[in-house]
Amino acid sequence: MPPPSENHRIEQLCVMAQANNELAERELFLLLTDSFNIFAQHKVRDSAEVEDIVQDALAVVAQKYKETTFVSSFARWAHNILRNTLLGHYREKATHSRLHPDCVERVAQQNRRFARVLNLRYQGFTPEEIANKLEIKTDYLYVSLARARFCWKPVWGYETAE
Repeated sequence: MPPPSENHRIEQLCVMAQANNELAERELFLLLTDSFNIFAQHKVRDSAEVEDIVQDALAVVAQKYKETTFVSSFARWAHNILRNTLLGHYREKATHSRLHPDCVERVAQQNRRFARVLNLRYQGFTPEEIANKLEIKTDYLYVSLARARFCWKPVWGYETAE
């Protein structure tokens, strides 16, 4: 979160930007960019990844801030979006780094459906895309993904699921 004085300025700029003040909007996003970069650089070492994460978070903020009612403050809301974007980045990175090349084959030996779901997920399809492609409910897909991940744990030496 930005310091209190900067936080106050961000809140003022947000109100003006929501009233279609383009200069206020430009200044608001410059302040947010600086604040987001500082926060993300403390969490991610690779500057290219930081830039991608910050841009993704700013895109969500830009898309939604005009029609959102903020429970506590705009700055807190915007930083929650950044945190969620960072968490998504960590999840994606951890998921891809843990997938052993033989995992899908080993899971297929136990359950072909789980292997298919797992394979589609690691090809980059979203859960919604996979559910549509396989003509199953999204909830059922999440259960299948969890069970598929449980099946591959023995490959990594884990005794239980995450």
